Amino acid sequence: MELIVNLYKGLEKNLFNTLSRKVIGNIVFLFLFQLFLFATIYSGNSKVENLITLQKTVTAGPIIDVLKTANLIALSLIVLSLITTVCSIMFLRHLIVRPIRDLNQQLSRMNMGEMDLTKELEATLTMSFMILLRTTINS
Repeated sequence: MELIVNLYKGLEKNLFNTLSRKVIGNIVFLFLFQLFLFATIYSGNSKVENLITLQKTVTAGPIIDVLKTANLIALSLIVLSLITTVCSIMFLRHLIVRPIRDLNQQLSRMNMGEMDLTKELEATLTMSFMILLRTTINS
């Protein structure tokens, strides 16, 4: 168990040390399962197509056409899934990472004395982050 914990800590420290990388890593991990499913289906369809071709039966043509159509649909779905994955990463980075980065920059400017402490922080944050910030500042 200690080996797994050390492996996790090492990966997080070296590869996933930013919030962007964590978001991207999790979504890509989910995409890999879809890619594996596509590879499995495509491989199975190819094997069935080869067996039917070896049999040289009269009805092999329509079955091979169905398998080719299934492969094309599976390929289309994997491309759509890839596009969805990229859009999800961009959306989550916009939703989560950007407000935290902006807040961090504003707090750094306050700390360096470059920002007026009597002004409120810019409201680019979502309501959840504003509540979190207020709770942190008030405690």
